[in-house]
Amino acid sequence: MCHVLHRTIKTFGPELQILILFAIDYNCIHYLSGSTACEMVYGLKRSKLVQIPASSQSASNAQYKVVELTKYDKTMSAMLAALFPYFKQRCDNWYKKLTEQSESEEQ
Repeated sequence: MCHVLHRTIKTFGPELQILILFAIDYNCIHYLSGSTACEMVYGLKRSKLVQIPASSQSASNAQYKVVELTKYDKTMSAMLAALFPYFKQRCDNWYKKLTEQSESEEQ
């Protein structure tokens, strides 16, 4: 049983990590502070800028206001906060394999 569990964690470790990070960030953004777990440590809060509609304003004089994120925005923020480190890790591993392969071909 332990061998199967170890092999599963070794094979799907990054995917399990992304699910755990998403769950933590989702909970923090939706229910605790409006920010990811890391941002919460520094007292930050996510928000977005929206343009105030006005017919007489030109594009250069546009006025903006800060509003709270919608539920969809919060979910997407949590997803992206978990996905970016995962993709970076995958790209780094891919680059490492390619460089090792090219070095072995040169020798």
